[in-house]
Amino acid sequence: MIANSLDNVVSAFVMKQLKELYAALLVGTGGLHYVTVVECAQQRNGNDCGVFAAAFMFEWATLSTDANLSVKFNIPLMRAHLAQCLEKETVLPFPKVDR
Repeated sequence: MIANSLDNVVSAFVMKQLKELYAALLVGTGGLHYVTVVECAQQRNGNDCGVFAAAFMFEWATLSTDANLSVKFNIPLMRAHLAQCLEKETVLPFPKVDR
C-alpha cells in the first residue's frame, strides 16, 4: 500500500523507484500487481512529507493496515510528537483534531 500525502498522485519518479524495489511483483504489462494507492490525509506544503510518512506508518503499526489514513492530524503537534516517540523509543498514533 502506498500513502501519498502530496496531491495523492504517485509521480513517475516514485513509480520508477517502486518498480525497482518490487521488481518481483511486476506483471507482464510492467505494472505493479498487489500495490494499492490508499486515500490519505493531505499535507498543506511540500515540507511535511517525512512527518506525514511517519504518521501513516504509526497509524498502520498501531491500528492495522485497515486504518483510515484520511484522518485530520493536528499538524502543529506532529513534529514534536515524532521527536518524543523517537526519544522514548515508542510508537504512538499521532495527535488528531476532531472533525
